[in-house]
Amino acid sequence: LRQAAGAKVSMLDRYLARTVMTYVFVLAAAALLPTLFALYDIQEEWIWRISSVLFALPMLSPTCWATCIPMHPKRFSLKWSLRNVPKSQD
Repeated sequence: LRQAAGAKVSMLDRYLARTVMTYVFVLAAAALLPTLFALYDIQEEWIWRISSVLFALPMLSPTCWATCIPMHPKRFSLKWSLRNVPKSQD
């Protein structure tokens, strides 16, 4: 929305977009796992167990947390991002 209004995209916007997109893709891949395992005639009980574990591993891994926790907290402060938003001219 900021680009459409003529403002630059802040570091906070980039961080939020990256975080949301990361989780969306992980969730989409995890949603396909039960169907994939069902193609191999695995028992339903095991399908859900294996799918749950394979979904939990990336969500609990340090790599996933690294994409969610900013490396430089000052760069992502709300004060910083609001300073760079141009004032609206009424």
